[in-house]
Amino acid sequence: MENKSHLTAIKRNRLSKPWALALAYLPNECPRAQVMVLDYGCGRGDDRERLTQMGYDAYGYDPHYTVNEHSIHDRIYDIVSLVYVLNVIQNPQERLETLQKGWSLVRPGGHLLVAVRHAKEVVSASGKKEPPWERLDESGWCYRTSRGTYQKFFNNHEIEYLMDNATDHLGEGHFSRLKPGIYIIKKED
Repeated sequence: MENKSHLTAIKRNRLSKPWALALAYLPNECPRAQVMVLDYGCGRGDDRERLTQMGYDAYGYDPHYTVNEHSIHDRIYDIVSLVYVLNVIQNPQERLETLQKGWSLVRPGGHLLVAVRHAKEVVSASGKKEPPWERLDESGWCYRTSRGTYQKFFNNHEIEYLMDNATDHLGEGHFSRLKPGIYIIKKED
């Protein structure tokens, strides 16, 4: 079955929960206009648009919805986000490479925001004890939605292991878990 990950990009009327949590967590060290952010895997670009409206120098890239990939890779950013991106990538190696690419775009002293669907989130949203899991492939437990999209759900150990591998094994002391499945990683100066 073809993965239709672009169909997971929902229209938002406000800033996503991961971005709202990150902005509340991160210090406001300089004027927003001086903070360059990249929403990597931005979908329809709603978070980028909201961040721009808030005064941030915000950029977005999505392989399905935008075509300006070369210009975003020509710079480094104060904050790079991968919000609900890794959970729609079926191939584990591609998932790791995407996280590594996002990390490479963070300036020293900057931050990477990572948000994935957490198994607890799905259980609570469905009202069921267990989500409709299937063993699809070597990447573990996941499910396909009725729209043909792939969703991988992470537990804390899985996503922290992936982040550790993508960030040159910095160790969990560099990860701040804002909520299950939502992390900020600081890149040292």
